[in-house]
Amino acid sequence: MKRFLFGLIVFILGAVVSVFNYIDAVLNPGTYNGIGGLQGAFLCRGTLGITVVFVIVMLAGLGICGLEAYRKR
Repeated sequence: MKRFLFGLIVFILGAVVSVFNYIDAVLNPGTYNGIGGLQGAFLCRGTLGITVVFVIVMLAGLGICGLEAYRKR
């Protein structure tokens, strides 16, 4: 149960930061060296790397939750 809660907390942390960065990129569009759209907004704000890292953190938390929920005891 402790690992499941840890995975849930990691998932929520990754999801909150990822959603915040996504909303920030959508509300503040930009063009970075001719690159537009969502990727250009992430590059213009400098949050592309942070978003990718926290999406990976979110998926890791989801994986921990899945492993703990369906683990045989």
